[in-house]
Amino acid sequence: MLKRGGEVLEEPEGEKPIRLGFADLVYSDSIPSQIQYTALGHLHRFHEIGQGTAPVIYPGSPLAYSFSESGQKKQVVIVDLEPNKIAQYRNVQLEKGRPLVRTRFRDIDEAVRWLHDNKNALVELTIESDNFLTASDLKRIHEAHDGIIHIIPVVSKKQEFLSSGSTVNLDQRHERFVQGLFQI
Repeated sequence: MLKRGGEVLEEPEGEKPIRLGFADLVYSDSIPSQIQYTALGHLHRFHEIGQGTAPVIYPGSPLAYSFSESGQKKQVVIVDLEPNKIAQYRNVQLEKGRPLVRTRFRDIDEAVRWLHDNKNALVELTIESDNFLTASDLKRIHEAHDGIIHIIPVVSKKQEFLSSGSTVNLDQRHERFVQGLFQI
């Protein structure tokens, strides 16, 4: 739903567009005049669509559901209604909970320090480096923080895994293994 002539609001990452029947858009001026307040859902960020005598509000979600909402302040909308009066509402910021944070580092030591300093966050951590992360790097990162949701390595150059120059043929058949499976 949107205000006629207003901006088209973006849906949250990973959400499917909502359709009412075959209508792509429904305008706020189609709400009957007897309605004092309209609370809408689906959009995760607060949006005020209609104002005046009958507010039309997307109150937003009280929790972040994807890292695209990283940095958003979450809130609830408190509405006071009385018959034949204009609806009054106010936003109340939510202070508890663990915020979603997207962050990026080129240095493991710097990332570990940041993780120690931001224990309350749920983290999507991108590590840029010239080489792949080692098992000891991953261990240090995981030991530094209990709220890591994703680690995204961004490697700028490939590291040689096989120093001997030998290759592995992934297409070869494992006939002995397969024969072993079917022996009685």
